[in-house]
Amino acid sequence: MTEIRNVRVLPRESFTTIRNTAARDQALTFRARGLLVWMLSHQTGRLITAAAMVDAGLEGRDSIRTALRELEAAKYIRRIRYADRTGQWFHEMTVTDLPTTEETSSV
Repeated sequence: MTEIRNVRVLPRESFTTIRNTAARDQALTFRARGLLVWMLSHQTGRLITAAAMVDAGLEGRDSIRTALRELEAAKYIRRIRYADRTGQWFHEMTVTDLPTTEETSSV
């Protein structure tokens, strides 16, 4: 059996803090966990598009969409669907490292 030892120096700047429960959630694929960590590594409130996710890595559009659906099902992502004044529908997603207990709502 191969053993891997974790040896690292903790950074003093440019780092991300994430709950271990999210990073180690065995109900998620590594792809979904990686995307979750990547999204949470950005500044709070920053707008992130699916196109930016595709551009940031080697995963394709369908792979990103699959991971987003997985994170939504596990309640790490909350999707809010709303219509503007013209009746056009939009989705807004929020991401967290602590799964929500609220149901997805429509506004």
